[in-house]
Amino acid sequence: MAIFDPSPDLRPRSARSSVDHDRTSHRMAASRPPSIESINSTNSVPFAPPPPPPPSAWKQFTNHFSTRVIKRHIKFLVALYIASVMALVPQIGSVLGPSPYLANVAVVFMHPARTVGSQLEVTLFSVLGGVLAALWIIPCQIAVAAFNRRYLAGGNNSAWAIAAAWFFIGVWIMTTFKARYAKLNCTFIIYTIAGIFALTRTHTSLHFNFNDFWYLMGPLMLGVAICLFVSALVWPETASEGLG
Repeated sequence: MAIFDPSPDLRPRSARSSVDHDRTSHRMAASRPPSIESINSTNSVPFAPPPPPPPSAWKQFTNHFSTRVIKRHIKFLVALYIASVMALVPQIGSVLGPSPYLANVAVVFMHPARTVGSQLEVTLFSVLGGVLAALWIIPCQIAVAAFNRRYLAGGNNSAWAIAAAWFFIGVWIMTTFKARYAKLNCTFIIYTIAGIFALTRTHTSLHFNFNDFWYLMGPLMLGVAICLFVSALVWPETASEGLG
């Protein structure tokens, strides 16, 4: 039985208590991790540099504008200025008719802040929109003039219903094609602008006049041409820029 009994501790009780206390303190100190405050305190890194000050509001604002973005803004302003000057020059304004400001409208929608290839594509689809508008609007103007010559003298001014139905059907057809083919967006814009102005102010005319259509489409095509001109000559961009 003696071999299974542990050897008796012959040290005094006070000595045994002090040793047990030291062992417990050592285990507690070893198991306690250092606090975050002691790690991040300034005393642990006495030579750490101070944090940089936050950027100013102006710096944060200008960080969003690269050189390319600034150039595109300038190109848009140049095109809009050229269209405005042409609309204000009497000699040019007389050729464009009573709505020369439509050139500015075209510049806003077909802005030159694009690559040259993209701008050329926009120009082609805009011209397509002008052709489709002519093929759809001119027959309506002829029909309205014929109706007015026959019935307007008798007090029947229902030609507006013809123009409204014509416009609704045309926009519905163009919207259907635009939903199917996304590249027809510019075609849809030119067609819709021409239709809105052409079919809402000629429903009382007695004779068809091609100038009624030209005074709308001419300024629009001028604005499209200005956008192509500015895009090709003022800081021209290509799709391969920045690929590196």
